[in-house]
Amino acid sequence: MSSTNILLNGLKGEERKRMEESIRMASTYLTAVSKKIEEELGQETDPDFDSPSWAYKQAYQLGYRRGLTKLLKYAILNPSKE
Repeated sequence: MSSTNILLNGLKGEERKRMEESIRMASTYLTAVSKKIEEELGQETDPDFDSPSWAYKQAYQLGYRRGLTKLLKYAILNPSKE
């Protein structure tokens, strides 16, 4: 496992080994989740500038994308890149 996995940072010894094993055992599922998130992030969003609340919609979309990106930073959702 890579040291870039946020969940593994700070774990040592037996606790780290258990977490690494859990990630390995769930790698098929986690890879599928990761692919779906990447697909969603790849979709273009077009702000509706005709709407008076377009800025709120854009802020929501940016926050949503930031959240998905954060999930991908937890290497647990990207076990194939470890």
